[in-house]
Amino acid sequence: MGGVKVWFRCSQAVLSMLLVQLFATGMQLLSRVILVQGTFIFALIAYRHILAALCVSPFALYFERGSAKKFNWSVWFWIFISALVG
Repeated sequence: MGGVKVWFRCSQAVLSMLLVQLFATGMQLLSRVILVQGTFIFALIAYRHILAALCVSPFALYFERGSAKKFNWSVWFWIFISALVG
């Protein structure tokens, strides 16, 4: 049983990369099926972003709890530039 734990610990990076590729492929196939049925592409993009925000926000709230930082003018400036360009 100890060998399995060592193998899993050593191969976490590879397994996570494979899992990311598997999810990305699934999303591409699902998007293709949805678009072939006639869904408006901007609606699909909006739904994907909303779903991603709903899935990620609980983890962000849990892991970043208590580490809030104050925004100064420099931070607001770079957020504005990023929003303007991006």
